[in-house]
Amino acid sequence: MLGSPMEKKRSLLARQHPNVFCMQVPPCVIGITGASCSGKSRLTNELARNFWSQGVSVMTVEQDRHRKSSRSNMTAEGKRTWEGPQFTNWAALLSSVKEANADIVLVDGYMLLDDDAGLIEMLHGLIWVNSTRETCAARRMSSPAAQKYGKQGWTSHSEYALGAVWPAHEAHEVRAEQRIDRDAGQSSELSDDGIVATAVLRNATSAPVCYLKADQGIEERACMAMRMVKAWHQRLRTMLSSGVPSGGSGAPAAAPAAAPAAAPAAAPAAAPTTPDTPSGDKRPREETAEATESERPLRQHTRAAAAADQADQAAATHE
Repeated sequence: MLGSPMEKKRSLLARQHPNVFCMQVPPCVIGITGASCSGKSRLTNELARNFWSQGVSVMTVEQDRHRKSSRSNMTAEGKRTWEGPQFTNWAALLSSVKEANADIVLVDGYMLLDDDAGLIEMLHGLIWVNSTRETCAARRMSSPAAQKYGKQGWTSHSEYALGAVWPAHEAHEVRAEQRIDRDAGQSSELSDDGIVATAVLRNATSAPVCYLKADQGIEERACMAMRMVKAWHQRLRTMLSSGVPSGGSGAPAAAPAAAPAAAPAAAPAAAPTTPDTPSGDKRPREETAEATESERPLRQHTRAAAAADQADQAAATHE
């Protein structure tokens, strides 16, 4: 039974795109990280829409959808904060990524490299969206308000961005360096369609890491990111076809069903299972961009779902 909105939406996508949901290999898991309000969520949605329009199934998983409360909720100055890895349910986030049922899974989060549950080992590539302190302050639209928390609250969203959000991002950057190997970056093996990975993750697949500049527009970012993700997706398929482990994608490295060594003549080998019925609640916000009239109901559905997700996200950031 399809209970959650995400399950219903994915079921609709499966009916509209029956050929797209015939996966034979583990998904390519791509992390998209950077400071809050850097534009990573918009980039994630652009990538999902573009891939869907090309017939490639994509699911998005958001760190913000896997929040939890924490008693460590004060800054050094005694102000209330919602920022930090302690506010993420990492086990639940990992579970959502493992259950995502698509060719490409985009994981959107502002502190992904603080993961302590095993998500890093699943990544086949990482896109770091750079931003500036000023951009963060200008775009921030929520904060623990002084009206609710008194002296422990903040008088404006921009004050909160400058006093809590950006310092938390800078602390995450320092911790993230422990998981990134910059010396291994300029290898020709990792040059993807003219874009050279500037570093690699210290994980099972030595996943390429690429940084997008703070002053890039969404069109330029989306174009570069599409090229990178396509190359990394192909890299994963090449690894699997050559028998190289994929790095722990939540499924066995080889994905196809294995036939018994000596199966009776009357019992043919089982065909790979097509995931017609989705499972789990990934809460992605991907949208399709097909141009045919037959896809119009799907576009209307995904736009409404995206608007509902945006409202849910705004409410989730408040306690």
